[in-house]
Amino acid sequence: MEKHKITVVMTTYNGERYIREQLESLELQERLPDEIIISDDNSTDDSWRIIEEWKKSTKVKTVKLFKNPNISGCNSNFTFAISKSTGDLVFLCDQDDYWYKNKISITESYLSSSSALVCVHDLMYCDDNLKETGVKKIDRIRELFKQDVLKYHVTGMATAGDGDFIRSIAKANIALYAYDNWINDLSYYLNAKSIINVVLASYRRHSSNVTVYSVLNSNVSASRFSTFINKIKSMSVFDYDAYIDSRYQIRSYIEENRLMLETEILDFDFDTSLSKINDELELFKIRKSINNNGFICFLKLSFILFANKKFKDEFRLKHLLRDFWFK
Repeated sequence: MEKHKITVVMTTYNGERYIREQLESLELQERLPDEIIISDDNSTDDSWRIIEEWKKSTKVKTVKLFKNPNISGCNSNFTFAISKSTGDLVFLCDQDDYWYKNKISITESYLSSSSALVCVHDLMYCDDNLKETGVKKIDRIRELFKQDVLKYHVTGMATAGDGDFIRSIAKANIALYAYDNWINDLSYYLNAKSIINVVLASYRRHSSNVTVYSVLNSNVSASRFSTFINKIKSMSVFDYDAYIDSRYQIRSYIEENRLMLETEILDFDFDTSLSKINDELELFKIRKSINNNGFICFLKLSFILFANKKFKDEFRLKHLLRDFWFK
């Protein structure tokens, strides 16, 4: 297998409670990273001191620390940290999880033998003390949410890929698009993403998580009933405009970079990618109309969606009820 330069890109913000364990899990990797980039978003707790102390004793050859003078937010902080990476392969890392010791070695091996430029591995949900629940993220996406794992598994700390590719697309995220969604969504539409169906990290769930209000990412029971109840509790008005804008952003990137993408991505097909995005734009424009208009329009548009076979995987009864529920 080809030897790659491995960079771990990590961001921190007031993570003193969990950061030592995350750093320990990097230190215990069977295949140590060659470079670690840590960008702290002006923490007010002891995070920065912990990181500086760890740097003095780590076995990792190159560690680069950056501290933002002001709070920039998770997305900007990750985009900045990614830009400072130099690895052939880049691994994204949060401050509060725990990597299995074979995470880097398995992922490097997988990417070496795959045409994919980005991959996402499976996760095991655990509580704030790292007690694992036995619930895997891919199982939850596929079995409880009935979603396409390749499309909807977008967890940042489970994401790794070609360094040049990730740096290139990360800096192109000029809108308010979550950094991990942007990397994974764009990779999906470019046919450059793959899934490692192996659990390679403990996914710690606690009250300070950025995704604390997401049912998919919550540390709840795996039963269908409890998940259903939590989904009802967490329901809010769907932001159709934001979703539509995000797809326009992806479409614009693909159109503007067609020649480069056709050269660099083995399995990329421009027409197929644009067709996928345009179908989604059509779907969500109709769903927005269902939500915005009266009952007769609701019935008419719902019939159109259910009768159109190209929407069968992306529009089911639960979507219809949600669109009308929040009218």
